[in-house]
Amino acid sequence: MRSYVGPGNCLPSSVRVKGFLSLLTTPPRAAFGTVKRQLHSCPGIKFGLLYPAVLRITLPSGDTHRFEDPTAANDFVNTKLKKAVTPSAV
Repeated sequence: MRSYVGPGNCLPSSVRVKGFLSLLTTPPRAAFGTVKRQLHSCPGIKFGLLYPAVLRITLPSGDTHRFEDPTAANDFVNTKLKKAVTPSAV
C-alpha cells in the first residue's frame, strides 16, 4: 500500500495526539505556578516552562538552571534568588 505524505496529510484524521498529551502534562506544568509567580518579582531573571514540565531559569549572569521538580525550584528561588534581589541589596 502506498501512502502520501504531504501538507496536511501527515497523520490520519482519527489520530488525536494533542488532547491526550495535554491531559498528561497540564498538572505537572501547573505545579510550577507558584514558582513562576515568585519569579515575576525578580528583576533581570528570565524563565520559561519547557515541554513537558521543565522550568528553566536564566540569571542575569547567563547561568541557566533547569528544574523538573517544583519543590526544588521553589527552594532555589527562596534561598538563592530572593536573598540576592532583596530591596536592601539594590
